[in-house]
Amino acid sequence: MSNTTPAVEYTAVKPSEVRAFAKANGIPVGSKGRFSQSLVDAFNKGKRGPKRYNETLDFAPHVLCVGKVKGRPPVRKVVAVPVLRAAALAAGEPIGERGRIPATVKAKYAVGTLGQSE
Repeated sequence: MSNTTPAVEYTAVKPSEVRAFAKANGIPVGSKGRFSQSLVDAFNKGKRGPKRYNETLDFAPHVLCVGKVKGRPPVRKVVAVPVLRAAALAAGEPIGERGRIPATVKAKYAVGTLGQSE
């Protein structure tokens, strides 16, 4: 087990939302690059629930999850690897902390059946 904070605490917030927040509140921010810690703290202050900015998710590798439900078009979701891995571990799926994520786990995540028995 690692000593890092679980990535499932946050959902990805677009950097454009953080920049819009900064401009609306008179905080100087560039059009590119990383945010200062004071800006991230100001953005996250008062936010309840999982929709908070986490820079590690912004720069984390992402994977495409494709799930199929009979009679419907495929469901496609792009998700940060730490978020997918944390969700799979929380659902009790047999997955390691490192390495490749099985296609079955990605498909279950895409259609929302992660942790449900088949």
